Amino acid sequence: MMGFCNGLALVIGLAQFSNFKVPPHATDSVESHLNTTGGIDSRRLGAFDAFTDDVPWISGLPAVMAIAIVAISFFTCLFLPKLTTRVPSALMAIIAGTAFEWLIVRLACHSATTIVGNIAPLKVGGDFPIPMWFDSRYAPPPLNMDTLQKCLPLAVTMSAVGLLESLMTLNLIDEITRTGHSSTRRECFGQGIANIVCGACAGMGGCAMIGQSMINVGSGARHRVSSICAGVTLMLIVLVAGPVVNRIPVSALVGVMFNVVYHTFEWHSLKLILLAAMPEKTRLKLFSKKTGHQKMRRFDAVIIVAVTLVTLFTNLATAVGVGMLLALFAFALESADLISVVTRASGGVEAKTKIYEVHGILFFGSTSKFLELFDEDGDPEDVRLVFPSGYIADYSAVEALNKLGERYGAKGKRLTLQQLEPRSTRIVSSAAGLLVEEITLEVKEEEVIPAEREHFNVEHFPGIDPTLVVSEAEAKEIFSGDRGESNVDDQSDLEDTEDRD
Repeated sequence: MMGFCNGLALVIGLAQFSNFKVPPHATDSVESHLNTTGGIDSRRLGAFDAFTDDVPWISGLPAVMAIAIVAISFFTCLFLPKLTTRVPSALMAIIAGTAFEWLIVRLACHSATTIVGNIAPLKVGGDFPIPMWFDSRYAPPPLNMDTLQKCLPLAVTMSAVGLLESLMTLNLIDEITRTGHSSTRRECFGQGIANIVCGACAGMGGCAMIGQSMINVGSGARHRVSSICAGVTLMLIVLVAGPVVNRIPVSALVGVMFNVVYHTFEWHSLKLILLAAMPEKTRLKLFSKKTGHQKMRRFDAVIIVAVTLVTLFTNLATAVGVGMLLALFAFALESADLISVVTRASGGVEAKTKIYEVHGILFFGSTSKFLELFDEDGDPEDVRLVFPSGYIADYSAVEALNKLGERYGAKGKRLTLQQLEPRSTRIVSSAAGLLVEEITLEVKEEEVIPAEREHFNVEHFPGIDPTLVVSEAEAKEIFSGDRGESNVDDQSDLEDTEDRD
């Protein structure tokens, strides 16, 4: 999750630098813009497009004023919530940046920065969407295998990226708002239905965006009704507020997004990564004792860095896949070392039965160590393998049991499997025909030879007063029927004492 947040924060932050380029003219076509930036197919490092294209940067007084508006917007978002939460900080930041643009930059300094109308002018009014099959402006491609082969790979990739970002954003928002665990199934179904309807109406599909979600939560939103309000407000802006939106400086929006980056990036992960890279002596020498013992596993730090970098240079789906593979690899390595056995005999020096209690996960990574834990030569003829807390995970585990059974069979001994937990029972029962004849599988709850138990005496516990321990005869006297007479005598003695007082 840290790598996901850090990667997305960096992608959002780097994308804002394109707003400090000389804006294209509103009359420029999309094709000319793609030719300038190298085209869609040539885009490999999307986060670094602002630094690799040939579009010139703004300079001089407009650049200084743009940076000033970014600072005003950023610090308004940062400090206004500490004063009051009655008004959305992002809205006030945009208002402050717009006021600075039109009162200071344009009126006083006779300069100008890029506004929304210079990049994507918003026209007033418009038609409500209708299905594209009934709209003469669109000509849908023929529905055949060639079209499907072109669209399906991109559709699968976009759906995977959208679902991953939506679910991870949902998890992050749940942690921030602490409003309970949201339904991931409802999120996926809702997003799927919305994208189908949107595509049918020739609109652009989408997913939950961490930037907009952070702005929404930072403005005080805690429930899904806020998203409905945002959608309705956006529709009203498109219909009636286009001239106002066109006059908003882009730098004010950049400041808001930099505030999102600031709150999205897991800054404490930098300290954790630094501490993970240091030896223990160096940590304790440079930092306090408490800070020196805040180290995470080095492999976890590697996963965070890997997911962050892969998000920057590829896409979110690839980054999450790489992170999952690395985490699974680390888990497999650790689980392979956790396999162990505890042995006990049936009792006596010449025990004819030996029991191995298996603890840990028996899977492809732990089979080699598992086979080294047994003494085929020194064990008796009857060997029982029980799994009180062990788990048989895959076919490699079944093969390891077969090898162990063959080793005991070569010595004229027999191996019995007992007390498998339900999931292990299903795996082994399904593969019972693959087990060698030297192995006996007892699926029922057969009684295993009980282990020797230690019998505790109350006198052995230091927390109990030894004077409270009574003999068996005294206990019988206490709980006998004669005890009632004793209680009467005690009550009489108490009354005599009260009379004397």
